[in-house]
Amino acid sequence: MTQKDVAETMGGSLSADARMESGHVSLRSLVRYATATGQIITLSVLPEHETS
Repeated sequence: MTQKDVAETMGGSLSADARMESGHVSLRSLVRYATATGQIITLSVLPEHETS
């Protein structure tokens, strides 16, 4: 898919897609992107390090 295809599928703009690629993305936008590209999202919250 091109950036234009993804933007059209998401109902957004190329600038929104470019922001995602630069790392500035909301969870809502990430879900829309995953849906538009047929992907799933897995989110994990892990401790930074183990303490003993």
